[in-house]
Amino acid sequence: MNKKEEKEHFFKLADLLEEAGEAVADIIFQPSPAEEKIKRALEIEEQGDQIRDRLNEHFAKQQSVPYLALDRAKLLRRIDDILDEYARTARTVKEYGKFLPQDFAERGKFISDAIKSTSKDLRNAIKEIYTSFDNAMALVNKIEENRDIIVEKGMQLEADYFEELQGWKEFTAIENMHKRAQAIIAKIKTAGEILSLMAIKYIS
Repeated sequence: MNKKEEKEHFFKLADLLEEAGEAVADIIFQPSPAEEKIKRALEIEEQGDQIRDRLNEHFAKQQSVPYLALDRAKLLRRIDDILDEYARTARTVKEYGKFLPQDFAERGKFISDAIKSTSKDLRNAIKEIYTSFDNAMALVNKIEENRDIIVEKGMQLEADYFEELQGWKEFTAIENMHKRAQAIIAKIKTAGEILSLMAIKYIS
């Protein structure tokens, strides 16, 4: 695998991250989630695993690995973690979605929007790191801001529902969805931190 092919593989993973993020954001708080989007999130995990295996094989064959290649190997692991988390969320939606309150999609829209936004920002940051690096740090900072929104407002929303709901099944469903949303953003943030370090090394 040459450098051009490696770059194309990472770009494909970046596109899959955004697509999976959009699919999961559309279903995570829906009482009647679209089955095709759940299925697509699971398919994307499998596609990502195939690309990951090819890149891992490529990195393993390099006899002398420069530090930037090591950073890319770390980034690959974090991308794989995120795709796994999207798939895990899709499975959680399939199990608990039917118990969600009917108004949860609307009241939790800021979390869905944050998942879409951070997925897109990470996609763009991955592609940026292979080109000019100029916007990589700004994109990573946006990811951090979205994480703070989900943690703070999400906890408040969960507390509000705890006061309002009577059934434990509904609250358990909300708790599980919020947990998955936090895990997604946390893993995106970790990938963003690797991109930040890469940007600093590249620029310096």
